[in-house]
Amino acid sequence: MHEFELQEIFRKTFSAKAVQVTEENMSVVAEWCGGTVRYPSNSDGKVRRIDLPAPGAPSTAKRAYVGYWIVFSSDKMDFRSYHDSTYRAIFETREQKAHRENLTEPEIHARNEKLLQIISEVMVKQDTATYHGDGTTGMSDVAAKAVYEISKLFI
Repeated sequence: MHEFELQEIFRKTFSAKAVQVTEENMSVVAEWCGGTVRYPSNSDGKVRRIDLPAPGAPSTAKRAYVGYWIVFSSDKMDFRSYHDSTYRAIFETREQKAHRENLTEPEIHARNEKLLQIISEVMVKQDTATYHGDGTTGMSDVAAKAVYEISKLFI
């Protein structure tokens, strides 16, 4: 049985796990995602594919041929399939993101920790205000300050 390596990838506001389907890893990837290897009878040249368990997803997101990427989102707890060109247009690896942002791994980690701290502080202030019956009083100033602090992290 062949092994495969999952990459951590990012799409705007969430990260996910992904693996590209190859002839060599198709069976083990299908097992990982709960899919089934199928041998379609059509004549489009695609010999094998993985049919994914993706309730409610468009049918194209339920099939992965060799060269496609299967992405697992822990936020949505589901698997989706992407053609290679679509995948590359939407997702980037941690290394690609760091290169694009010209940041080192420790710098990205520090920024993410600061972002989490800012958001946590705003949530505590909102919870406290709501508890005391002041759900909106002064919260626009708190939100404005948070937006300013967050924007400094990305500029």
